[in-house]
Amino acid sequence: MPSAGDIDMTHDFFLLPSSKNATADIAKGDIVTLSAGRKWQAGDKGPYGVAYQAIKSGADMKGKVLVDGVVWVVADDVISQFSAVVPTAAAKVSAISGVTVTVSGATGVGGFLLGELAYDAAGKDGDLIRIDL
Repeated sequence: MPSAGDIDMTHDFFLLPSSKNATADIAKGDIVTLSAGRKWQAGDKGPYGVAYQAIKSGADMKGKVLVDGVVWVVADDVISQFSAVVPTAAAKVSAISGVTVTVSGATGVGGFLLGELAYDAAGKDGDLIRIDL
């Protein structure tokens, strides 16, 4: 059985390629705020990744945080398969709901994804699911 932070090796993946020291201890499977060098917290905006191994405070995060690929994470609530998900204040993931985007005065808008794709459904808080970062 996989655990949070395990990488789904059947897909391409990309680890953090540059040096950044952790500012706090990070556990395997934690959603990591890259700019702050710590576990995701309420109010963080990203960019983010998922630690695939434990990282001690002060240690370099290079090569230890998945920034692109499919990884196992912990759900914060019920999530439908193929929902867009975002990090929560509990450093888990939750489905996006009720998002409204307003663009004013734009002559052209490129595509973007609000959140990450959940490949699996979660029946309850604490379920492990795969997401595509």
